[in-house]
Amino acid sequence: MLKRALVLFSLVALVASSAFAGGERCSADAQTCLNYMAKKVDSKGWLGVHYERNEESGGYTITKVIADSPASEAGLKVGDILVAMNGVSMGGKSEALQAEWQNMKPGYKVTYKVMRNGYDKSFKVSLAKMPEDVAMQMVGAHMISHAETEDATAEEE
Repeated sequence: MLKRALVLFSLVALVASSAFAGGERCSADAQTCLNYMAKKVDSKGWLGVHYERNEESGGYTITKVIADSPASEAGLKVGDILVAMNGVSMGGKSEALQAEWQNMKPGYKVTYKVMRNGYDKSFKVSLAKMPEDVAMQMVGAHMISHAETEDATAEEE
């Protein structure tokens, strides 16, 4: 716990720096954002993939599978296209899909329908708690992005 607090404190210190590239944008103040991200990583189930939207299929193409993750243990591979989760299409923002995302806690069982080399395959995965190093990377990347957004806004004013 102390290690996590020290890492989070270090991330807050990074917010002052804008020398890094970021990802998603956040409009909350830094402390609110940090609190939200810390809570999010503790409560969400972890699959262990990086992905990007696949406009052609409406799903998500896996770009990286983390070693020793639930995804790697289940047999998911880079290039697989996630098209459905527990029978719900991942091609839109339906209420059913939103409900599935809300259920994704550590231990939650998910069956993914995947397109691999033109064929449908199903994979059963039990989501895990996000490892601390992965959580800190995600929070750190978000906070760095947050700092860049604040710097850009200050320069515009």
